[in-house]
Amino acid sequence: MGSIRVLPPEVVNQIAAGEVIERPASVVKELVENALDAGAKSVRIEVEEGGRRRIRVTDDGRGISPEDLPLAFAPHATSKLASAADLYRVTTFGFRGEALASVGSVARVSLLSRVRGAVEGAEIVVDAGTQGSVRPAAGPEGTTVEVGNLFHSIPVRRKFLRSVDVEMGHIEEAVTRFGIAHPGTRFELVVDGASRHVLPPAENLRDRLAAFFERELVDALVEADSEDEAVSFHVLAAPPRFARLSLRGQFVYLDGRFIRDRVLTRAINEAFREMVPHGRYPVVFLFLKAAQGEVDVNVHPTKIEVRFRNVWRLHDRIVAALRGKLLESDLAPHLRPEVIAAAASSGPAGPSLISSRARPRRSGRCRRERRSSPRAAAFSSCTTGTSSRRRPTGSGSSTSTRSTSGSCSRRCAASTRRPTSRASSSCFRRWSR
Repeated sequence: MGSIRVLPPEVVNQIAAGEVIERPASVVKELVENALDAGAKSVRIEVEEGGRRRIRVTDDGRGISPEDLPLAFAPHATSKLASAADLYRVTTFGFRGEALASVGSVARVSLLSRVRGAVEGAEIVVDAGTQGSVRPAAGPEGTTVEVGNLFHSIPVRRKFLRSVDVEMGHIEEAVTRFGIAHPGTRFELVVDGASRHVLPPAENLRDRLAAFFERELVDALVEADSEDEAVSFHVLAAPPRFARLSLRGQFVYLDGRFIRDRVLTRAINEAFREMVPHGRYPVVFLFLKAAQGEVDVNVHPTKIEVRFRNVWRLHDRIVAALRGKLLESDLAPHLRPEVIAAAASSGPAGPSLISSRARPRRSGRCRRERRSSPRAAAFSSCTTGTSSRRRPTGSGSSTSTRSTSGSCSRRCAASTRRPTSRASSSCFRRWSR
């Protein structure tokens, strides 16, 4: 009897969930991508207990018809691909049809959708891979997906989740990535019933970036463009003085999808060579648009990594365009108008703009205090050669006096030598003034 067997569908879905659904932020990412693919202009994300208890995503997209609801949770069922050739001209976020099937196998999912123009909507519930029947339901136009008790069917995976604050940090980072890539879409993040972030539709990219970064950084962004038949890009870079301690300030998008690529990261850092100190990373927003057949997006389960046909040519173009623009720009920091106005109103007696920073105080005590210190008194007394020390000579109260002028002078002579250690050197500078 053979040992090879076909795995049951629920096991297949849980294996896929292990690759796609890593944490609650992965669920938010997949649901928001589905909403954007449906043409949504408003997305509301509700999270409780860092996504462990409940995640709810509501959008105003096209919606799903009642007859398609069961297929929405079927593995490898999608409306975005028709043939293998479509894999090289994908223009949507999702295309594999694994997101809802994977989430439905490890949580309880309720999906309510109403097609635009329909009188009523429909709802379906899937609990740990067990699918219920479709039933009519009332709801607004669009789709609402509610995920509850994530990983309740896999307790081992649930134990590997981090704290609520850490998981919320990953969710906020995912929402930030979507917000930057889609400035014309409204996003709202509700945490434990309280609205934490509301991003109204922005007229341009800079207005949306001002919701995440300080206005001074946004106003100082340097822009560069490059058109090409294969891959075109638009990049905004902050001057070197805004460099961060991590790569979280670098955002790379391909057709609106956040991606990671080592070669592109190297190109960004190479453009800032000798401008940013070692250990710091510039703040850059890179938006790529690729022609069909130039990029393979089917190389990573979460689609965060892609493969370019000629990535090193793109690397050289990014370095040339971005570095050339940086060298042409005025990268020196400028005083804000309110600071200049405050200095002008203070008059001649007020603090000057040049010396507005407080001068560092000299280490050690003042000269008068050093003169009156016990060590200074001992130093002055031993230089006269009159220092003495009392030492008991035996039993009783009799004592003898021994002159210590010679030993004291030797100690004083040794103290005036230039010390070699760092600690004694600092003491020497402090006491020899």
